Order: sequence, then C-alpha cells, then structure tokens
Amino acid sequence: MKKEKITNELIASAEQNGLIQTLYEAFGDSVNVRIPLGKSTLDMSVDEVGFSVRASNCLKRTGILHVREAVDAIEEGRLPNIRNLGRKSYIEIKTKILDLGYRRLTEPEKRRFFYDMFEMNG
Repeated sequence: MKKEKITNELIASAEQNGLIQTLYEAFGDSVNVRIPLGKSTLDMSVDEVGFSVRASNCLKRTGILHVREAVDAIEEGRLPNIRNLGRKSYIEIKTKILDLGYRRLTEPEKRRFFYDMFEMNG
C-alpha cells in the first residue's frame, strides 16, 4: 500500500524533523489541518504550553486561560482580532498547539492524523 508507506515516512520525518517542517514539506504552506487534541491537552493552562510572554499575555488578557479556549478562538476566527497579537504570535499559538497535540498522540492516532491530512489536502 503506497499510502501506508508514505504515512510511515511522514511519521518518521515528524519524529526526526518536527511536525511543522514535515507538514510544510509534504503539503506546502497552505496546508489544511485538524488539530488533534485529547481532553487532557484541551484542559491544560496556556501557561503550561510555553508560549512567548506576548502571546501568553494577549491570550490571558482576553480571558483565554486554557488550550480549549485558544482552540475555540482559532476555529471561530477570533484569534487574529486580539489586540496587540501580531501575525508572529498568532502563528506561534497555532503552531505550538498543533505540535503539542501531535506529540501526545499514540502511534495509531498519529497514523490516523496523517490519513486525515491526505483526505483534507488531496
């Protein structure tokens, strides 16, 4: 199966080079992705994620205290409208949440993640 071989290569690349670099190399810079997060990750405080001071302060100032609330803000398109949250911090938040979610997946869940990537991005 070609899809399974490619998936195995993508998982290995993500482990070696990081998820974000692997996604850009495989799917380009306009990749569609579904953030893979479990309940324990969604319940984490934004302080636990390790955002920069600016990103963390912008989130907290608007009442976003947990990863779940940040994901909701991303999905609803509210994140770019936060005062003093620039493009760099916006990208940082999305990237760190995606990477955090991926790192906490089991092997079968990582495989499902990349299968979903194929479906969403052709």
